[in-house]
Amino acid sequence: HREAHAMQKDWMRQSGIEEEEKAPSIDNFEKIAAERVHLGLLVNELVLSRELKLDDEKVKTKLAEVTNAYPNGDEIRKMYEQNSELMDQLKSTVMEDQVVEWLTERSSFNEKEIEFKELINNNQ
Repeated sequence: HREAHAMQKDWMRQSGIEEEEKAPSIDNFEKIAAERVHLGLLVNELVLSRELKLDDEKVKTKLAEVTNAYPNGDEIRKMYEQNSELMDQLKSTVMEDQVVEWLTERSSFNEKEIEFKELINNNQ
């Protein structure tokens, strides 16, 4: 429920809405929030069980990617460096990327050509 509220607040901030009455109902965020929480738990379990460590170089690279997208990139970088919440979000994103990379390295895929109609029929 807390994640759904956080998502609603983020949506309000991004949309420039200040009055909660004008925001979409919290119910609109519940399903996505639950999925995000479940995904976070899975990522955390993999990090702990496989003893994955955050790569500081990847954090620096991601910070550069994010801040270089702005004309005032140096200011944005300083803002990140001075705001532990922003840095935690960035580190979380990097760790999720590392988990995906770890999983991809250990996965195998089989390519199979199928007709579009078959694909659609299998998903119904």
